[in-house]
Amino acid sequence: NSNFTSQTNMALEVASIAKNKNINQNIIVIVGGVNARNMASYFFNSGNVDIICLTEGEKILVAFVEAIARGESFDNLSGIIYKKKGKLIQHPVAPNDIHIDLDNLPFPAWHKLPFGHYDKISSPHGVSASLGLRYAPIMTSRGCPFRCEYCHISTENDGGISGGIGTLRMKSVRRVLEEISILRKLGVNKLYFEDDSLLAKKSRVKEIFEKIIDMGLQIANVNGVNLAHFQKRGNGGRLEVDVEYLKILKASGFDQIVFPVESGSQRILDTYASAKLNLSSFDVVNLVTIASRIGITCPINMMIGFPDETEQEMMKSIELGKRLVDAGASYCTFFIPIPFPGSKLFEIAVAKGYLDKNFDPDIMNWKNAVMK
Repeated sequence: NSNFTSQTNMALEVASIAKNKNINQNIIVIVGGVNARNMASYFFNSGNVDIICLTEGEKILVAFVEAIARGESFDNLSGIIYKKKGKLIQHPVAPNDIHIDLDNLPFPAWHKLPFGHYDKISSPHGVSASLGLRYAPIMTSRGCPFRCEYCHISTENDGGISGGIGTLRMKSVRRVLEEISILRKLGVNKLYFEDDSLLAKKSRVKEIFEKIIDMGLQIANVNGVNLAHFQKRGNGGRLEVDVEYLKILKASGFDQIVFPVESGSQRILDTYASAKLNLSSFDVVNLVTIASRIGITCPINMMIGFPDETEQEMMKSIELGKRLVDAGASYCTFFIPIPFPGSKLFEIAVAKGYLDKNFDPDIMNWKNAVMK
């Protein structure tokens, strides 16, 4: 799997080990992930990759293994790229390659996880957890309703080579509770939600979280949230902080939520972040104040360094960051926007010459400026 661009050459090193001729010359390497499918030529040029999966892998991987078992070629498989007689052959993703109804997915084999090792590490998703509490990952949805230019979903909502897997799809509450019940029987106390946009449907989230409380479990953290989901319409139709929602999150075990404010410049938010936050109509400083008062630690994420961003716009972000920390945020981190392959920002950066066409994927992380 190769989702992360800065780990591209690590993935190819693993592929080279698998292809070691002294072990087994017949091993076939299939690679998946947003990074791999958007850097296909780079992967195939390594000489250690046979096939790249263009979309979600559950169905395609099964079809791939069945084709091998029957001794068939890959000519009849959809949703893949492979090399044949020195040429790259691409078969588009077929509609039935993707799970539209996530309830049809098989249950993850959590019982095969080495929980004893994870208990000792006590760091779900790189976040410190309380010792003695067993945690596990869970994913209740896929995709996101927004199309931020710096995210791979910006090209996956429109279809593209992956077949539109960025569209928000949700498991039913019943299915989610079944998964949580399985984890509880395995001794899990805390859940880490890997969703890209967990809070998108409030009524659903409230029901799930209230059930989690009833079952005696807690939430360790969540991979992705959007500040738009902490808003509600108040008297006169003005946007205000949804205090009740924050209290439910806190009661469910959310001791910390990273707030992705992204920028203090409305133009940057409108241009690159789906205009999902309007700084003039929603008071993010008040959001931090209320969340802190409820007992939720709320670090802030900001981004500075978009290719057309002015110094004045960057200073707006820095000044807003200061006000948010004064309001109770534990800290404010500034990340550099990276044009990851598969995102619209990548397409813009290549087209306008912001990114060297011979870029080194290893330096593509949030700490290094790679755009001119």
